[in-house]
Amino acid sequence: MLTKGDESRPYNFASIIFFLDKHLAVFTIFISRLTTSRKYAQNERVL
Repeated sequence: MLTKGDESRPYNFASIIFFLDKHLAVFTIFISRLTTSRKYAQNERVL
């Protein structure tokens, strides 16, 4: 028989994964924009 703690653990784990996944998408978009802007800055410096 499962206790209340064991029952809530998978739910918490899933919610944490969902939370991280949602923020990871935003984080990756932010990093990709940062890297592209850096590339543009380097190109401008060369020109």
